[in-house]
Amino acid sequence: MKRFIFVLTVILIASAGVYNCKNSPENSSQELIGIQYGSDPINSFDISLPAGRTNQTPVIILIHGGAWTGGDKSDFNYLRRFFCKKGFAVASVNYRFANTRGGGFGHIIDD
Repeated sequence: MKRFIFVLTVILIASAGVYNCKNSPENSSQELIGIQYGSDPINSFDISLPAGRTNQTPVIILIHGGAWTGGDKSDFNYLRRFFCKKGFAVASVNYRFANTRGGGFGHIIDD
């Protein structure tokens, strides 16, 4: 749960203007891919930041399905890009699975 809060905080800060965002032509759209948020290599997220973003830009967080046994953040690449074009900052996250080495429900809660 602490890592989820950490990831959410990072995403919100990134979308709120950490990159010195202004509503100007220099503020182009940006994709940040494979940002690590934990010690396991699977713990990563991708974020798409829209052009013209400000500290008021709304954020969408996409968490793929798969019953904690499958799926990938890339399953939502099309949605991440679609909503980014509509003016949203959009993040898609990966997490450890219950059925893999280093996984298990205790680790899922940590992620």
